[in-house]
Amino acid sequence: MAIVKPSSWYNADGLPWSFGTDEGRHSVVAGYRTDGPDRVIEVVINEAEAFNATDEYLISDKVCLPVGAMIKSVEVQPNNETFASSNSAATLSIGVVDDDFASNNDIDALLAVASVAEMNAGGTAAGDGALVGGAPLTKRQFLTLSVDTEAFTAGSATVLITYQIPKAKNTDTLVYTK
Repeated sequence: MAIVKPSSWYNADGLPWSFGTDEGRHSVVAGYRTDGPDRVIEVVINEAEAFNATDEYLISDKVCLPVGAMIKSVEVQPNNETFASSNSAATLSIGVVDDDFASNNDIDALLAVASVAEMNAGGTAAGDGALVGGAPLTKRQFLTLSVDTEAFTAGSATVLITYQIPKAKNTDTLVYTK
C-alpha cells in the first residue's frame, strides 16, 4: 500500500508545496490545547468517497503527534453526511507513520477498521487502536488515513484524537523552580 502525500512537491529544504487540485484537501487537520492538560488533534474528513481502498493517505505533513504524547482517546463526532458504501463493507482506519513518511507505518494505530455503522454512530468505541491508552511515543508520528475492503460512496465527519504529554519528574508548573 503506497502512502499518498498531501503536497505536490517538497523542495530541497523539505518544505511542502501544493499546486492545482492538491490545494483543495479531502481532509483538514488542526491541533490545539484545551484548558487542562489535554491536547487535541481534530481531523475533518470532508469526502470519504475521495479515498480509494488501495492507498494510504498522509493526512497532514504539518500536524503530528509529538514525542512523549500518550493517546487518551479517539472519538468519532456526529457526522455531517451519513457514511455509506455499496454493501456496507467499507472500513476506515487512522494510523501513524514516522516523520520520513515511510518507516514504522501502523495503519490502524488510532482508529482500527471503523465500519460504516461505527462511523455513523460516532463515539469513543471506535477508537480502539493499539496506541490508545498505551505508552508515551518515543518519536513524533504523523497521521495516516486508509480505507479498507471497499471504498465509501459517501460520508463526512470529524475525528478527535485526545492526548497528553506527561510532565517531567519533579516539575510543578505552579511554583518557580531553579
